Amino acid sequence: MDTNLLKQFGNIFRRQKTKFKVRLAVFSFFFVVALILWYLNKLSYEYTADVNFPVRFENMPKGKVLVGDPPKSVTLNVRGFGYTLLRYRVSSRLTTISINLNSAGLIAVQGEEHKFMLITNRSRHLFSGYLHGDLILEKVSPDTLSFHFTELAERKVAVSPRVTYTLKKQYMIAGDITVNPDSVTLSGPQAIIDTITSVQTEKQSFIDLNQTLQENISLVSIPQVSLSHRNAKITIPVERFTEANFSLPIEVKNLPDSLRLIVLPRSVNVKCNVVVSDYQDIENSSVSAYVDFNEAKLMLDNKLRVRVMGKVHSVTNLSFEPKFVEFIIEKL
Repeated sequence: MDTNLLKQFGNIFRRQKTKFKVRLAVFSFFFVVALILWYLNKLSYEYTADVNFPVRFENMPKGKVLVGDPPKSVTLNVRGFGYTLLRYRVSSRLTTISINLNSAGLIAVQGEEHKFMLITNRSRHLFSGYLHGDLILEKVSPDTLSFHFTELAERKVAVSPRVTYTLKKQYMIAGDITVNPDSVTLSGPQAIIDTITSVQTEKQSFIDLNQTLQENISLVSIPQVSLSHRNAKITIPVERFTEANFSLPIEVKNLPDSLRLIVLPRSVNVKCNVVVSDYQDIENSSVSAYVDFNEAKLMLDNKLRVRVMGKVHSVTNLSFEPKFVEFIIEKL
């Protein structure tokens, strides 16, 4: 009997709990609807509010460039309906006000060369056009924008590529890494331009190259300086290589006309890696082997060091034998 009583009490409690949840859900629904209706009603009223806009300055006076830290935003005090103000508060972050400084009516600051100011509330037309007639512009803050100009200077500097790379097995660099254009013209304040010796590309890494790469890479921007180009094309020449073996005759340098120097052996054997396209011409390259007669006076063991000079594109791991040769001096 006691058990049945507990079950009945439990069923009553669960029914009451369910009814409470239903009533709470209904109350919450109508409360939210009432809140939305109240908010929409408030949006139909007229208000005055501040709306912040990013600002950008363009078209400097001829031969001038803007220096320092110009304002990045302005605050427009506007009047309009609530729903319009709400829309502008959301969209103002996506809208940038552009001001043409060449025609904005700047006023020179007395006693301050190259300094100018813009009285914003006298130039409301620069800002009201961004309101599209939905809002009435009451005031602009700050009321004065200050600008400092200096003479525009130009300078041509080299473009410096910043690239790293790895090559697939049996591939090598087949020449110089080039960049096009190899130089750019900078325009900006003289004090800044004078400190710049080159413009770098953005850092780029390339993995397992097995063919020539050409890639457009952005140039690193420089604050307050304009670049004649924003991008440059990097070329990394890559080709498959093979091993080459050939002989070079040994030449004699600084030999007096009255003497003859005989070296033994008379040639060196050269071994190197060379790209396949240059393999046939490797023996006709600008590489040469030589000994210097001036060193003969210093050699006590009757041997001269062999040196290899010159540069061949796309050649790596160059080695040669022998490193020393014996010599005989004869008078003519």
